[in-house]
Amino acid sequence: MKFLCLDTSGPYSVVAVSQEDRPLCGSRRLFEKGRSDGLIELMTRCLKKARLRLDQVDAFGISIGPGSFTGLRIGLSTVKGLSYAFNKPCLPFSSLDAIAYNSLKFNGDRLCVAVDARRSNVYCRFYKRSAQKGLVPCSESDLINKDQLFKKVAAAKARGESFVFSGDALEIYKKELSGIDGDSECVGRDSWYPTPESVAYLTCQAARLDDAVDSVRLSAAYLYEKDCQVNPVRNPQKSLLNVSNGVNRR
Repeated sequence: MKFLCLDTSGPYSVVAVSQEDRPLCGSRRLFEKGRSDGLIELMTRCLKKARLRLDQVDAFGISIGPGSFTGLRIGLSTVKGLSYAFNKPCLPFSSLDAIAYNSLKFNGDRLCVAVDARRSNVYCRFYKRSAQKGLVPCSESDLINKDQLFKKVAAAKARGESFVFSGDALEIYKKELSGIDGDSECVGRDSWYPTPESVAYLTCQAARLDDAVDSVRLSAAYLYEKDCQVNPVRNPQKSLLNVSNGVNRR
């Protein structure tokens, strides 16, 4: 199967054209203005480079968040339109899982993905290492205050667990998170955001699990319910990182 995969949950627009979980072409670009037009241009270039037409795509992978309200709206409206026009299914996945994928080979007991949600809040999810399943989530995707995050990490460290941190909340809270015990590892900035490889992989996993939805049922994981004036979505998508023993494959 061939997929067109998108993520617009953060500051970067990520596009991948893949055959199964192998990207044929991918790109990640920072758009400060004109993001909607820029996304279409990015998709067009990737499809052309992959020598694929839109009508040859079997399904559309899309990050449903959590993340930027405006970014998610742009990505989801684009995929909903394509899904409806070409009568092809959508394959949703978590933006936090897409970031976690970049740290599949982390060395600690736990991985914490923390994304800046502004107002001293973070979107976060915790993962643990499993010898059989690779990276396994041990919490829901959630919106919490930074102080709550510090307490969660401190409690886990008190139990003797070592941590690796990822996500752009490190731009603000790296000192506090790594300074809790002074030994925590923080992944590099390039791994703080979804990549073409991660969105292609999660789209393929969603297809293997038959987690497809149509354009009508596709919706974002909005956790700032008051701001968005929509009902919050809790645990909107099962993690796709621990589907098979092949999760450590890069």
